Amino acid sequence: MYKTGLILLLQVKIEALNDSRLIGICIYSVVLLSLIGAVVNELLQTQPSLRYCFVSGFVMAGTTFTACLLFLPKIRESGMFRSVVHHSDAADVGTAGSKIQENVGGKSLSLLTTELAVAKDRIRELDKRLMERECQIRSLERSS
Repeated sequence: MYKTGLILLLQVKIEALNDSRLIGICIYSVVLLSLIGAVVNELLQTQPSLRYCFVSGFVMAGTTFTACLLFLPKIRESGMFRSVVHHSDAADVGTAGSKIQENVGGKSLSLLTTELAVAKDRIRELDKRLMERECQIRSLERSS
């Protein structure tokens, strides 16, 4: 069954199932480390300190491997650690927008542009409401 699952795991090439493939690899690696840890645990019955070190090492290795395998690709895709490229040449001014690979807080330039437009609309709406309130205050002051 282990062999069949491994064969199916390696044959899945669907991009939407990419996370499933990584999760499958994590499961198989944890099972393998657990089996090795169980054997080491039985072999080192007479040496509890050494047994504790090995078993905890296998647990830490499995946990670290799983976390790295699942989250490092997502961090890399989000662009959180991409460097900002600045262009100072006058010749590059026309194409600087396409060359800048700037991500702020893991957000792309197009997403930031959209959020900026929404924020500007909200500011305009609030400015309009503020002007209306000021007019109401002036009219109340005149009437009193």
